[in-house]
Amino acid sequence: MRHLGMLEGPLPEPISTTHLDRFVWLRSDQEGFWYPGVQVGDDVQEGQTVGRVMDCEGRALQSAVAPTTGGVLFLVTSLAINKGDPLLAIGA
Repeated sequence: MRHLGMLEGPLPEPISTTHLDRFVWLRSDQEGFWYPGVQVGDDVQEGQTVGRVMDCEGRALQSAVAPTTGGVLFLVTSLAINKGDPLLAIGA
């Protein structure tokens, strides 16, 4: 509204934005327990391990590997994961 002259005062500083072309979801190949190794907002590289799906005895069933380079947009926080459930998404 300041830009339009409807409010007095200085204009706010511009905010930088990032344009994302892709929204890549990573899904579980196994039923088990999801232990993420990254956080929302982290930058990841293609091929980087971003977490693991484990069984109830602590054995790794799946290493979740980033299919692309980008930023982690969301992360599933539920411990229990079914086959096909989303684990996280990467914006690229």
